[in-house]
Amino acid sequence: MYLYSTARERQHPVSAALAAVLLALAFLLASCSREKEPVRIGLAINLSGDGGPAAEHIRDGARLGVETVNRHGGINGHPLELLVRDDRNDPDDILAVDQDLINRGVPVIMGHSISQNTLVAYPLVTGQNVLLFTAYTATSKLSNRDDLFFRTSVDTTIYGRAMAGLLHRAGITRISALLDLDNASFSEDYLRQIRKNYSGAVNRVTFHARKETDWNRISARLLKGDPQAVIMLANYRQTAIIAQKLRQAGATFPFYATLWDQSPCLIHIGGRAVEGIRILTFIAPEYDNDQYHHFARLLERRYLRQPTAKSMRGYEMVQILARAMRAVPYPPSAEAIKQQLLATTFTTLLGRVRFNRYGDVRRPLYLVTVRNGRFVQERVLDPATATP
Repeated sequence: MYLYSTARERQHPVSAALAAVLLALAFLLASCSREKEPVRIGLAINLSGDGGPAAEHIRDGARLGVETVNRHGGINGHPLELLVRDDRNDPDDILAVDQDLINRGVPVIMGHSISQNTLVAYPLVTGQNVLLFTAYTATSKLSNRDDLFFRTSVDTTIYGRAMAGLLHRAGITRISALLDLDNASFSEDYLRQIRKNYSGAVNRVTFHARKETDWNRISARLLKGDPQAVIMLANYRQTAIIAQKLRQAGATFPFYATLWDQSPCLIHIGGRAVEGIRILTFIAPEYDNDQYHHFARLLERRYLRQPTAKSMRGYEMVQILARAMRAVPYPPSAEAIKQQLLATTFTTLLGRVRFNRYGDVRRPLYLVTVRNGRFVQERVLDPATATP
């Protein structure tokens, strides 16, 4: 009896301990399984159409943003996964890739690369309760709407007022403006906002980037009316080419351009012809904060590149979205992310971001110029008044 009782007493603790271990393992495995379920977000940009090579910087910045998020625990233990799609700068492809991302259950799509493409995507994406989030769309056609569209870029109303102020202070009363109508929702909108604040003479010259272009003819048209400056409302490649043509024709007046041209490709293609070009932008050439320095080191280590206006914005988008998604229940919904974006002030590598109730922002503007083959900052403009 004694031996039997002792044996049973010995068996119970062992059985209990084994059961506890098995239960702990089961809980751990279940937890690991849950942690491995990713949060997927989409990135839809033009990687292969006209102007596509510059978008590689967007993709690289976004990828580094995702890696940084995952090194810090992901979205509350859930890995963040980036689904990249090439919209080929084509309306049909834009809709196709966005629908594919929506079908895969993403709560947010970051895109697109230009205003015109974002306008194409807008009704499809927001109409299916998916957040459309971009750093590359300035058209005022999407401003002041209570919807599922958010952007970290300022809009053309701010740019137009600021550009008009620059022209007035420089004593410029006659300008020519080059407009790429393939991105008319940006170029025409931008010029319209300038005209609201500028009383000088404007010579409007248009073209379509997707069509074969007679640059000599366009250059001659820009020179009509003896302009004191030319404003480039086109992408970096077209701006670089027309700058060369105008300088070859003997033009010595200043060139003004937009954030659309703030790419190393402008300098690589334009060479000496783009020296001195002035770019009105919300992205400084560089920043002095820990987040920026961390990003610059990652980018150099991974891609052997320096930060650009496009890569910095791609990284910032992911960091903002990740912070918002960490604050909402899993799985994050577009509406929950929206409410968190509205409720939060974000401090990023590019500074402070605060969305208004329509998902729009005000940010400092910078006048950036090309000097000795590099982008350098001339001065900062006040975000509220867009004046130096």
